[in-house]
Amino acid sequence: MLATIPQQYLLRAQQQATILESLVPVPFDGFVYLSWRRGVMRALLVKNKLGFINGDYKNPDPDSSNYRWWDKYDDMVTSWILNSLAKEITDSVEYVTDAIELWKELEDRYDQTNGTKLYQIQKEINNLSQGALDITGY
Repeated sequence: MLATIPQQYLLRAQQQATILESLVPVPFDGFVYLSWRRGVMRALLVKNKLGFINGDYKNPDPDSSNYRWWDKYDDMVTSWILNSLAKEITDSVEYVTDAIELWKELEDRYDQTNGTKLYQIQKEINNLSQGALDITGY
């Protein structure tokens, strides 16, 4: 018998969304993290899904009747966040196991005073070349 959907997982008709939805109008590209973070949190709050990234909706035991619903909606929240990131960032975090792990990974990388600058420098280092040669050919 299928368990009843727990109230916190439901989306109201006006909140219905697809897995392809982005939570914010401009994908996060490694800059202005705090502004992007605030927009994502606001969007998840409106959808009653903030609990998936702040720990309020904990992963139930896999044998629990609620596990299937939690897993489904956690995947949806994870997809929304991934769709709210620039492709380069998505590619580096797409293998996380759940929404809270993804959120913590993004916080660890970008929620620092110099996190954005560090990302930019790492990106520039990866693109270093000497004329037509890459760094190893040089």
